[in-house]
Amino acid sequence: MEYVNTASSKIVHDILNVLDNMHLEGHKVLVEWHYYQEDEDMLDLGKEYEEIYEVPFTFEEIDFDRPKNLFKID
Repeated sequence: MEYVNTASSKIVHDILNVLDNMHLEGHKVLVEWHYYQEDEDMLDLGKEYEEIYEVPFTFEEIDFDRPKNLFKID
């Protein structure tokens, strides 16, 4: 996501609510928050979400010039 507007913010909140409920029910859930280097606003947004929800978060900085595949299947 390049930027956050009202519609995308609502969708992110909806997704995080589902993940938070799953976590509270005992499921193993982890939010991996990826953000581009020097995009402090996106990092701060992730940190704000981390304070709101109980689901655990991790944060990883991504090099804009060397993006990686964020979709992995274990």
